[in-house]
Amino acid sequence: MSTLVKIDELLIGEHGSLSIADECYYLLEYTARGGYSYSTGNDLIQNLKKPMDREGRPEWKWKAWAIRKIAQELTPALPLVIDFTLTTIIPIPPSKIRTNPLYDDRVLQILQIACPTGADIRELIISQEDRMAAHYAQEQRPTVQEIIGNYRWADTINPTIRSTVALFDDMITGGNHYVACKNFIKQRFPDARVIGVFVSRRVLPQTSPFDDFADV
Repeated sequence: MSTLVKIDELLIGEHGSLSIADECYYLLEYTARGGYSYSTGNDLIQNLKKPMDREGRPEWKWKAWAIRKIAQELTPALPLVIDFTLTTIIPIPPSKIRTNPLYDDRVLQILQIACPTGADIRELIISQEDRMAAHYAQEQRPTVQEIIGNYRWADTINPTIRSTVALFDDMITGGNHYVACKNFIKQRFPDARVIGVFVSRRVLPQTSPFDDFADV
């Protein structure tokens, strides 16, 4: 059976914005610079992240396949870390705003399939402006405070949440967006318990200790 793995003290150093106080879980590992065939995680994530301008092409079926497959794997795993009666599940906002043709609700689609009927799934946090996707922004990635400054509540009058919030995304790299969403929530709901659940975590490829001497 599929299980969610906690990012513990042995792994947390690979996600620079997280602290030991953060409670985060992941299903798969995605190896940076690995191809589709590198691992199951790479195959699923690279297909899942196919941009919206690929819709209508023959390859688009693999995005739909990835959404279904990931949801299938999460269905038995999520109840082991989420009490759905006490939890509001909030997708971490994607890089594009809703009015952008490239806006991708793949994370919401996964949740709608994987979670039981009646689960409190809401896009409560939304971005005000487009930003570059994290997997393309190799330099000058936004800080936590810059990300928070781009967020607003979808319900600006009276947003409500349950006692626990599960922030959900397809991948965690440094953790900036998770921490930004967590802090954004805590500003309004300081007593809320906030956890993170991710389809995958980014890992760096293993390198040989002799790689630095390859050109000597």
